Amino acid sequence: RMWRRLATLCGVRPASRAPGVSPDPNSAKAESYVTSNGAEKQKDEVLAVTVTSVEDASPNVKLVTLRVHERERFSFRPGQWVDFYAPGVEKPGGYSIASSPGSFARDGTFALAVRASRSSACGHWVHERCRKGDEARVRVGGKFFASPGDLAHPLVLVAGGIGIAPLVGMLQTLVEEQRLEFRGGDGARKDEPASRGRSPRAILLCSTKNPTTQPMAAEVRAVAARAGGAVRVVFHRTGGDRTGNSNQARGKDKTHVSTTEGRVDVKALREALRDLRGGDREDPGGKPPLAFLCGPPAMSDAAEAALLELGVPKEDVRLERWW
Repeated sequence: RMWRRLATLCGVRPASRAPGVSPDPNSAKAESYVTSNGAEKQKDEVLAVTVTSVEDASPNVKLVTLRVHERERFSFRPGQWVDFYAPGVEKPGGYSIASSPGSFARDGTFALAVRASRSSACGHWVHERCRKGDEARVRVGGKFFASPGDLAHPLVLVAGGIGIAPLVGMLQTLVEEQRLEFRGGDGARKDEPASRGRSPRAILLCSTKNPTTQPMAAEVRAVAARAGGAVRVVFHRTGGDRTGNSNQARGKDKTHVSTTEGRVDVKALREALRDLRGGDREDPGGKPPLAFLCGPPAMSDAAEAALLELGVPKEDVRLERWW
């Protein structure tokens, strides 16, 4: 409701609700959705995995790393999700893959970010019973992903809370496949001072109650640091404890990450699009920005409506809708 009121105040009419491509991974509806919406599935193959680690990504989110037994039969695109079949749980849960295909190619593992939820049996298993060495099964699905062609465009990414998970994989893939890492003459990875005067390749706007407890904040900071200015991250703080973030609140730190107050609104999206297009140095022949949105439905609706109002073509706005 707050996002809809914000859209109204900003003079933007929220777009009508379209059928979603994935559910809220922490809702009871997710468990029925992933077993019935076969049209959205990429593969029917269910593969065995082993839990290699379970970490606290935030006070209510676990980051689970899984190793695929038959890795040559498993593949995914950045942004997709999996049906996760926990042992002893009747119905699977749907969770976005929170890592890149490149990382999987290197070590045969991928990560899922799973939020605690009373209504999800799979989420309860992950938070209460999941341990290193446990075995489960997965199946790749979802039409929300960034293709190689998409990654050649400037990207504006909008996340709400746990919706950051699939966007992390996109950013990691952008850096890996587009060779955005900066390395000095000695071959060592460095932050590139000259990048401050260049247009970024991707801007992530993340709406969060508190950046200090935002899931996967460390991962996006690491990507921004590796990219040397090609990736910019702005946390939009909407509540919670204001302590511990004073340096970020005053401006960007050395890893091209900053914090501002308030939700992701039309003004923030306008500024992101301007920077991605080169500001005053806009290249008429450059590729247009693409937008990827993932978060609560009201947030995604408001962001989509704002982007359309700002002239972004509807086909260039991709949404991971939850319902």
